[in-house]
Amino acid sequence: MSLMLHCGGQRTSLLDLQNTRTPPRTKSHVPVPHFDYVNMVRTRLPNTWKIRKEEYAIHGWKMFGVLYIDRPTPKFIKPDDYEMMIGLRNDHGKQMRWSIALGSHVFVCDNMCISGTSVVHRKHTPRILHDLPGLIDGVMNNISEQGDTLDNDISAMKSRKMHTVEIHDLSVFLMDSGVLTPRTLKKALEE
Repeated sequence: MSLMLHCGGQRTSLLDLQNTRTPPRTKSHVPVPHFDYVNMVRTRLPNTWKIRKEEYAIHGWKMFGVLYIDRPTPKFIKPDDYEMMIGLRNDHGKQMRWSIALGSHVFVCDNMCISGTSVVHRKHTPRILHDLPGLIDGVMNNISEQGDTLDNDISAMKSRKMHTVEIHDLSVFLMDSGVLTPRTLKKALEE
């Protein structure tokens, strides 16, 4: 699960985000309306990308979200190899920074945790509305590059032939390193 709610967050829709009240700005704090932030991300996706699924939640002044992205991939990449995601976090109550995460897996939690391959944070200072478009564009470029790199890595791994002895040695090494348990080692060797 990429959007975890266990601290009181309530699932909401994109339409409901549009109706969420944004407090007035102060001299040093400029809250970004939740819907405007999400819409800014949605409209900056490359033309060939589609949002397959989206999840949002509200907890007090805080908003959390995850966008699951479908994008064109080479024929050797299967839909279950990986998917690109974008994690979103915003706050009107001065408790956390504006954040966006991206990667082949992101985690966004209503306890304010956000993680991904890359995460960008920004305080809600007076220039935030000026800076957000550039920050989001940078993230979109980064996620495109990450996708291309993953595609190439997966292609290289799929085309590499391994001998039984090499597979065995690697599996035992993974168990010794704590990646596999004795139980999962057996299953890995069966595969």
